[in-house]
Parts: sequence; structure tokens; C-alpha cells
Amino acid sequence: MLKILNPILKKIYPEPDYCCHCESELTGWENQYGICNKCLNSIQFFSDFDLKDIQKAEKQYFDQVRGVAFYEGNIKDLIYSFKYYSKRELIFPLVELMVAHYPIVFPKEKWDGFIPVAMHEERLRERGYNHALLLARGLSFYLNLPCCDWVTRIKETLPQNKLNREERQKNMEGAFQLKKEVKVKDKNWLIIDDIFTTGTTCDEIARVLKEAGGRHIGVYVLASGRIS
Repeated sequence: MLKILNPILKKIYPEPDYCCHCESELTGWENQYGICNKCLNSIQFFSDFDLKDIQKAEKQYFDQVRGVAFYEGNIKDLIYSFKYYSKRELIFPLVELMVAHYPIVFPKEKWDGFIPVAMHEERLRERGYNHALLLARGLSFYLNLPCCDWVTRIKETLPQNKLNREERQKNMEGAFQLKKEVKVKDKNWLIIDDIFTTGTTCDEIARVLKEAGGRHIGVYVLASGRIS
């Protein structure tokens, strides 16, 4: 795990001895992600997750979506623990999974920076950290692209997982805005989040970026539910 971290970070976050999911002991060849081989093999990865698989809204502002795995089983457990149980140490295996799949799902695309999905200040105060921002910073470290925390959430929205598609779209209307004096015009931006369901949150951010002159807007997530 964390093969390319510098020596200082390795001292702070040493390679784990136990699987971050099942807590079984890791062998020397098995700890690339801090996940044992058995748990890793049970994750159903996808190599191509694109707009053709998404139920399109009347308007859609992002241009493409890519992800790592289906939101089920072990990856679901890890994301849930990272997001709701303050297990921030899981950022490392989760980011490494995203880094490993990045050249597979983005073989040709060139991005100018990562845009994390913003969290409202009240929710941030409750949780203590923005999971999407941590993912974007991790990707920035590995891939040498800027993490641009330039979109703010100005509307306290309801939890999206309790709403249908129409309610999600209405819930997200006017939820985000660009910070002052940032320049996104004529550049390609990759929105970073943990889970993709209907895409309404990312699409609202993409709308803000496109209306400010952003050229090509992509979305990269850890996991997605199955699109029927």
C-alpha cells in the first residue's frame, strides 16, 4: 500500500499489517491497497462507466462519468465506514483504488484540475471533514494535478438518498456557486465524489462550471449503483 508515498508520510502512515475490511493479517505481497486478496477479489470493478448507462435528465451538463466499482459488498462497507464512522485512515486504500483505475477509465483525457463536491458548512461541522475533498486531495498528490476547492455549497440540502429523481433535482437547484475570482473558463474539470446515483449533485456543479465557461466536465467516483 502507498508505494509511492514519500518517506515522511510512510513514517506517519506505515503500511498496514491487517486488511482494512476484514482485519485478517496481510502477507507481504498482498498489501498493495491495504486490502487482502480475498476482499479485493470480491469487489466488482468496472472498466467503463459512461453516459450511455445513465438515465438522462432533460438537461445534462457533465460530459462523462467514470468510476471504480459497483456500490455493493466490500466497497460499500469501506465507503460507509469512511463517510459516517470517521475512519479517515480508509482514505488511503480508497484513493489508491481510484488512482489504479484512473489510467484505465481515462486513457486519453487531459484534466486541468479536480473539483471536489462541496459540503455545506453545517454538515461539515457535524462530520468534521469533507470526504470528497479528501479524495480529491489524494488524487492530486498521486496524479500531480491541482485540487481546486473552488465550488461552495450555499444551500443546505436534504439527504439525496431519501429522495426520488425529481425531488433530487429540485433539492439541488441553486445549491452551489463558484468562489470569487476563480477562473474555470476554457479548461477541463473533473468532479470528484464517493458515490454516483442519479448524478443530480454532480450535474448541478457541472452546470455552475459550464455557465462560468468550463469546457469539458467529467465526473470520477469510487462507486455507483447499478443502472437499470
